Amino acid sequence: MEDAENHTYKPALYTTQGKQVTLVVKRGAEYVRSRTTIFLLVALLASVCANIVLGVLLANRSVLSVGMQSEEVPSLQKELTRVRRDEKVSLDQAPAGNTSSPTNLTCTPCPEGWLYIDKKCYEFSEDKLDWYNSTDSCASKGGHLAILRTQKQHDSLQKEANAIGGFDYHYWIGLSEAETVGEWNWVDNTHVNKTFWSKWDKTYKHAHNATEKMCVVFNTNGESWHSVPCNYIYKRICEKDVVWMYRE
Repeated sequence: MEDAENHTYKPALYTTQGKQVTLVVKRGAEYVRSRTTIFLLVALLASVCANIVLGVLLANRSVLSVGMQSEEVPSLQKELTRVRRDEKVSLDQAPAGNTSSPTNLTCTPCPEGWLYIDKKCYEFSEDKLDWYNSTDSCASKGGHLAILRTQKQHDSLQKEANAIGGFDYHYWIGLSEAETVGEWNWVDNTHVNKTFWSKWDKTYKHAHNATEKMCVVFNTNGESWHSVPCNYIYKRICEKDVVWMYRE
């Protein structure tokens, strides 16, 4: 009787077969804890994988961005080289006596005797040479015989030539016959894309039938081109890129 009072009564649970279920409950709890642990591990692995994928994507994006920027480097370097060259030329050509008085200098895009027309520098010669020597003369000044690719260039040079005046209005330009019959190339080896042939000139279509190589003169009075033998003597129009410089 005394033993019964000192011990708390704990009713036992039995299955229909008469077995206690205490072990079953214990194992069920362990099963739940195991599933929870597995779930947490899976979630952790998924998080790690997601971070890895995100890191790879960001790295690829950075590489692509750097690649796109690297494509711009050559053009930027070329532009920087041109600016430095122009700056050096300007400083070299600045009169030494005026270095302390920059207000006495004027910054111009073309050398003395050259005209600034449509973002290019042009020189209309006064002397006459054949086409070959005219080409060499322009090259010795850092340029080439004029290349007229557009109607605007054509009209602008024609206007300046008329402003110069005189009775001699034929000028060599940088166009001569190519190897293929009926084709003409500029001095930079590009094919002519727009022409201004005189309606009276019938030789340019079959220039190879001539005994001499044919080149082109610009008739600034008639605003048209004429094909003539390259050894004829005419004035010339030289062209070169703009180089900003200081002049008095």
